[in-house]
This record gives sequence, C-alpha cells and structure tokens, in this order.
Amino acid sequence: MLVCALPLLPLLPAETGCGERSCDGRGGRDGDGGCADRAGGDGPGDDGSSDRRDDRDNRAGGAGRGDHGSSDGRDCSHARWQPHDILRLHRLPNRDAEPVWVRDAFLRAPFAVVRRAQPAPGFAVAVGIRGASRAQRYGAWVEESDIEFAMPPEALVAREPAPGRALLPAFSALAELRRAPCSLGQYVWGPAGSVGFELATGVPTATGSSDLDLLIRAPERLDHATAGRLLSELLAFAQRGGVRIDAQLETPSGGVALAELAAGKSHVMARANTGASLVTDPWASVMDGATTSATLALTLPTGT
Repeated sequence: MLVCALPLLPLLPAETGCGERSCDGRGGRDGDGGCADRAGGDGPGDDGSSDRRDDRDNRAGGAGRGDHGSSDGRDCSHARWQPHDILRLHRLPNRDAEPVWVRDAFLRAPFAVVRRAQPAPGFAVAVGIRGASRAQRYGAWVEESDIEFAMPPEALVAREPAPGRALLPAFSALAELRRAPCSLGQYVWGPAGSVGFELATGVPTATGSSDLDLLIRAPERLDHATAGRLLSELLAFAQRGGVRIDAQLETPSGGVALAELAAGKSHVMARANTGASLVTDPWASVMDGATTSATLALTLPTGT
C-alpha cells in the first residue's frame, strides 16, 4: 500500500513558494530541480527520487508541468494554465460592469483562480476573483502580461497554513491525508477551493465549515471499482475529521466528480472550458475537437 506522506514546509511568501511557475523570473519554478521537487515530496538526493517524480509526472499527463517554459525555466505557456491553478497577477484589467467589491478584494489578495471558460477575445485565460464572502465570486479575463506566476493545486499539498489555522477541520483533514496510508498517494493531487487559495496566498479564506476540495489528476482511466475504493477512503477520512471532502478528477474530457464515477452511472458530467457535458467515457479519445467514443448527451454553459 502506498503512503501519501509528504515533508511539511512552512508557509512561504507567495513570491517564493514551492511549485510556482514564474512568468517574470521571480519566485520558484517547477523546472529548476529544487523547489518543485520538495513540493512533490521527493527531494534531490533521495534514492530513486527522480524515478518517483517521473512516474507521477507520467500519470499527470506526460511531462512535468514545469518543463514547458522558457530557457531559464519560466512557464508562461497558455497551455499550462489549467483550471484551479492560482495566478499571481501584476494587475487586473478594469471592466465597466464589475462589482464594487472586486477592486478591494484584488488589493487584499492580487490572485485569481483559473476557471473553466474560453478566454474572451484579446485575453489569455479566464479567471475567477474571490471576495470576502462566499457570494462574492466574479468571472474575469486576464492577458498573458498580467500574470506573474501560477501555482497548481499539487504544489500546495506540502504547505502548512499560518499559525492558529491548522486546527480548522479542512486543514486537519489535509494534514491527515498527507500522513496516512491511502490510495491517493498513487496520483498527482492537491487542494483547491478555499483551502488551496489560503495556502497559496496566505490570506485567511477557509472557515470552520469549509469543505476540503481536492483536485486529482487522472489522465488514465479509472474503473468503477478503483474509483469506489478511493472514494471510500476519502469518505472515511472525512468522517473522522468532521469535514466534507469533495474530490474532482481532472480527465481528458474535463473535471468529473469522483462520487459520480464511483456510483457507476452510465453518464457522468464532465466540465470543460467549452461547457459541461454528459459523457459515457471521460477518457475517450478527442480528435479535431470532437469526442470519438463518448456520447455528448447534454451541453451546459461554461463555469468555474
């Protein structure tokens, strides 16, 4: 049985955090052989560390996410910005219709979360801005030059919250998942939602009633039995920790709820940048923008 235990790191300033993909030369980089290794739990010099990291990278969909940047290791490629990545921004373009709270929220935390939507003309990526309350969510778009660096959920696994925050149920459950034997250790995964946002930015965001949202990279097919075992383990962790764990699989067709796949339904909802669709097989081959072996039964508007 694999053990999903990772070394614990102190909360680092956003400009130097492990696993960041810098777009201006500042901050850590996944491709520099140091910080990204620590975020993944395999430090340089560990016996077999490169093999384990390569194996996880293969399950994440090929090469590691930080090796598609410029010659100095920076990663600014549009293709590498994926849903739930947290972007540090130099600026947020003004829009006439934006709510009044957006500017204050951006001054408090100059970060945005990549959302599942097509970028508007002239922009590089669709993002969401988080306000102080759950009701304050705003969809926007940013240009490539607005982005300082990006942090994927898997880069946040080993981060600890600020002192006094670790006792919140969602953070306690995340710490337990890092330490305990579980099937999750076979996958590349990380926290999303309010927990991920707080770990990335240092801004208190999670509350005592916050869910623990997890993103699990699943480029290869999970059968019903495997999904069921993983879900059962996570539900056991959730029950012990008194917190709801909501796990989403990142598949070639988009985000799919682990609970839906484990239920053995004939169709599952896959959320992609082009919208949400009911599909028979989230791992079906995609060619020329058309799914070749999945049945698209319903298309809904795009969202986060």
